[in-house]
Amino acid sequence: MEKVICETTFGFTEIFAILGWVLAVTSMLLNFFERKRISNNDLLLKALGYFEGGTQKRSIGISLIEGLIKEKRDYSNVLIPLLTNQTVYLLLQNKTETRIHEERNVIRIFNLLEELLKNDKSGKNKFHNTEIIEAIDRRLIETIKFSIKIPAETLKLRKKRFEEILNAS
Repeated sequence: MEKVICETTFGFTEIFAILGWVLAVTSMLLNFFERKRISNNDLLLKALGYFEGGTQKRSIGISLIEGLIKEKRDYSNVLIPLLTNQTVYLLLQNKTETRIHEERNVIRIFNLLEELLKNDKSGKNKFHNTEIIEAIDRRLIETIKFSIKIPAETLKLRKKRFEEILNAS
């Protein structure tokens, strides 16, 4: 009785086929991540454009940013200055037609800034934290009538949170 031994050998054809599949899958994954990055960049640019309009546009921009930072935080060096500027503007302005919506926008921006500043390990955005604290202080001591009504207790609480973030970094 003869023993039959099956030998499997890989020739150049099989090796090239496997390498071709690996290259194809790698290329597909790289293309996917590049398209996703471009899509996120486009979304960021669209969100930034919404801050040029009124209350409703600002609200849409905030929503886009809320979704964007949940997925990727690489945009903090763009978003922190933008949101800081919006916060200072909204806190210290004395004219607006849509006060209630802007009050909600300020709270949503506070939440975004807290999250972004807490997670910012670069230290490049510390002065934005200080700018927010100064705007809150000014708001608390100014005697002019501001259009957006935010209770002093809320502002003090937010100030304390921003101070804690500043001291932790």
